[in-house]
Amino acid sequence: MGDRNFNHFLLPTDFSEENARAIEYGVHMSSVLRGELYLQHILPVSITTGSIAKKKVHTKEEQNAQQALAEIKKSIRSGKWWGDDDSGIKKIHLRLGRGSVAQEIVKESQSDCDLLIMGTKGQGGIKTKLFGTNTQNVIDIVDKPVLVVPSKASETYKTEKVLYIVNLDVDIDASLMHVIHFCKLFDAELIIAHINILKSKSDMTDLVASEKMRGDLVKKCKIAQSYKKSSYRVINSIETSFDKTVNDFVLENGVDLVSLVKRKSNILQYLFRKSISKQLALHTLIPVLIFHE
Repeated sequence: MGDRNFNHFLLPTDFSEENARAIEYGVHMSSVLRGELYLQHILPVSITTGSIAKKKVHTKEEQNAQQALAEIKKSIRSGKWWGDDDSGIKKIHLRLGRGSVAQEIVKESQSDCDLLIMGTKGQGGIKTKLFGTNTQNVIDIVDKPVLVVPSKASETYKTEKVLYIVNLDVDIDASLMHVIHFCKLFDAELIIAHINILKSKSDMTDLVASEKMRGDLVKKCKIAQSYKKSSYRVINSIETSFDKTVNDFVLENGVDLVSLVKRKSNILQYLFRKSISKQLALHTLIPVLIFHE
């Protein structure tokens, strides 16, 4: 499994204010990495009856959407979305589709796409806003990396410190290669962390067990030893406050981005269980980069 290139960035937009931060991050990423940016909008399937009426509705919708995409492209080139420095973007492409949002996004991603960037409402409740609608559907079926950007993410657009959450019970090296390569592109610090779920607060004092777990983490992530800016952490958490533990770590350590790997059975399924989905809303203040196994 070789290094994954990041030259083509697909950015779906619904023209809403909630999508603005995703556009900013998309412009930032494609400019810093000197890539090509693909702006995409999906029109809904029309329920208008009658072929003539439907054609008129479609034509008007498409004209308006094309104009809106063109305006975003123009505003990017004018420096609105990320200061005055967007010169790194090689080219901006416009894509207009019609149909199922998730299916159209996935279909477009199969051509020129190295990273899919999607915006979310963030604090509106993860289950229904972030991982319960179009973004969740796309993540479930797409095979490309997805950068999920909440609407209230930081305006600094930094990618200087990445937290990669792993599960010691599964193979790590293969997926870790992609994360390391991504960090190298931004010369970012990489914190490789395992969340240690404890049964009670009394277990927090078991430093011997925690140190052994850290040793296991280092052994399973041998590939990261070649990257000098990587470190290893075991983050202890009482099961009922898992989300708070991750969020506190992110805030206390100045993490800019959290990365996860989606597997059939992995940390994502635990993170977004219904029982803690609302509590995890705080955790969506920074972007989440999801790789697929």
